[in-house]
Amino acid sequence: PGEDDRGRRGNANTSITATLEIAPDCPQGQHALRLQTAAGLSDVCLFNVGGLPTITEQESGGRQREDANGTAQTAEPIPPGTTVNGQLVTLPNGIEQDWFRMDAKKGDLISVEVESARLCASQREDGFEAHVSVLDASGKVLAAAGSQPLLLIDPFLALTVPADGT
Repeated sequence: PGEDDRGRRGNANTSITATLEIAPDCPQGQHALRLQTAAGLSDVCLFNVGGLPTITEQESGGRQREDANGTAQTAEPIPPGTTVNGQLVTLPNGIEQDWFRMDAKKGDLISVEVESARLCASQREDGFEAHVSVLDASGKVLAAAGSQPLLLIDPFLALTVPADGT
């Protein structure tokens, strides 16, 4: 790029880091954010504001390790009625999996929704498709859902817990 192109979109050396504070009275739902700089407008960045308490996914040892909540045995415990803010990364042997566990009682409603494709400014080029499954303590799949990439629909599911357990 020539001298006049420095700082414009597409220059890998151009970035900005910002911390935003969401107002307590911000309406729930999806919101769009764009930044205006001397180089122009940024791409649209989408974020969601929900009504449930949010916890950040715990990763031990950094993003290069697959044993941090990456298996049923190392599943991170979460309380019911929680939003988990996490991130999936590409590891040397594929895309990371995140596992979570919670205790539930027979008759409880479990609702799981992944917000991934609809938060991306552009389509991913690595073949990533989100998938979510709910398993019982023995590993039996109780419910599962995949994404619909051409429709930008992320997976979601709901089920009634058939028995007390994790």
